[in-house]
Amino acid sequence: MWAAGSIFDRPVRLDDQLSLGISSMSSSNAYVLASLNETLDNDPGDLVTRGALRDMYIDEGDSDMVEWLTFLIKHEKWPMICPNKAKPEQGFHWWSLVDPEYESELPVNNVVPEWLLIHLPDEEWFRMDRRDCEEILRKAWLASGKLEG
Repeated sequence: MWAAGSIFDRPVRLDDQLSLGISSMSSSNAYVLASLNETLDNDPGDLVTRGALRDMYIDEGDSDMVEWLTFLIKHEKWPMICPNKAKPEQGFHWWSLVDPEYESELPVNNVVPEWLLIHLPDEEWFRMDRRDCEEILRKAWLASGKLEG
C-alpha cells in the first residue's frame, strides 16, 4: 500500500508499518509513522525525528514503545549505517566496544552499553533493516529488566 502526499513530499510504503502490529492506527498516523521511519532509515541519529516517533506512540498509547524510544533518546543510541561485507547494499550494525585504534572513527552512539552485552545474541549484529537492528538491542534491554546502566 502506498500513501501519497508525504510530509516529506514523496510517497511512502505503508506495508512495513502495518505488518508491525499497528494496523489499528489510523491511515494518516500510519502514513506519518512510515515517513518518520524512512527519515530514521536515512539518519538513525536524528533525535528530533526519534522524539516525534516516540510522541506518535504516546498518542497511540503504546507505553512499551514509548519507554524503548525514551531509552534510545536518553542514551543517544542508534545503529551505525555501514556496508554489508557480503553484499553491496548498506545496512545497520551495533558495535560491542570501541577499539582504541578506531575510537576516533566510531561514534559511541553505535556502541552497545557494556551492561547489555550479556543479553545480546551470539551472532552478527548487522541487519539490512534499521528496525530489525534496533530490535536486537531492544530484546537485550528487555532481557536486562529494562535497566538503565
